[in-house]
Amino acid sequence: MVCSTYRKIKGGCSSHQIRNEVLERLLLDGIQAVTAYAREHETDFVELITQKSQTELDKSLRDGKRELEQAQARIRKLDDIIQRLYEDNPEGKVSDERFSRMTANYEEEQKGLESRVVELKKLLAAEKNRSVNVDHFLTLVRKYTDVQELTAEIVREFVEKVYVY
Repeated sequence: MVCSTYRKIKGGCSSHQIRNEVLERLLLDGIQAVTAYAREHETDFVELITQKSQTELDKSLRDGKRELEQAQARIRKLDDIIQRLYEDNPEGKVSDERFSRMTANYEEEQKGLESRVVELKKLLAAEKNRSVNVDHFLTLVRKYTDVQELTAEIVREFVEKVYVY
């Protein structure tokens, strides 16, 4: 496999690659190590995974809620600003041209924030449902008690992403 950055952006990094056999061997070794540990120390494994996933979930939810609150606060502030502009326009404090430009900019920002709020709400709901299903993983471990060879099915079941540094 060739580095995707090198392939996409010539000069983005030097040419480097990893052979498929090496990657497959590393994946197999990792899967074997994790499944062996999960089989031999099931209660410790469940506790470790639950604690790790709960910590990550809490951080993700906290960050998402903070961004959601900030976006909602900004939407309310923009409503106030637009209201004041509407009040200032007839009084002559703001020209019609400036009024049009300013309201267009504020409304565009507000629409972007509203779509982000919808997106954040979906993400937060998904995060709550995504908490790691330890039982599912233990079922996989029991199903593949002694993985000796990588298959496409095993990779799909166990591997979500591969990071190569």
